[in-house]
Amino acid sequence: MAAGTVAWLSFDWALLKVEEQLRRDEVEAALKESLLALRRQVEGDIQSALAADIASQQQLLQSHVSGHFLPMQGRMQE
Repeated sequence: MAAGTVAWLSFDWALLKVEEQLRRDEVEAALKESLLALRRQVEGDIQSALAADIASQQQLLQSHVSGHFLPMQGRMQE
């Protein structure tokens, strides 16, 4: 019984190794594509978050400046 189990495990291991060798390039290409897609998604998310933060800061600064400075009316008198 133990010999059969060892033989079965050895055969299974050998099949897994053969399959790995046959499909390695395919699996590696799929992983690279997935990582590239994830990278693009993360970059897009970061850019969106930064754009929103910049717009918020710009609006805050604009309201602060507008509250302290008034536009000149007409020309300055000499």
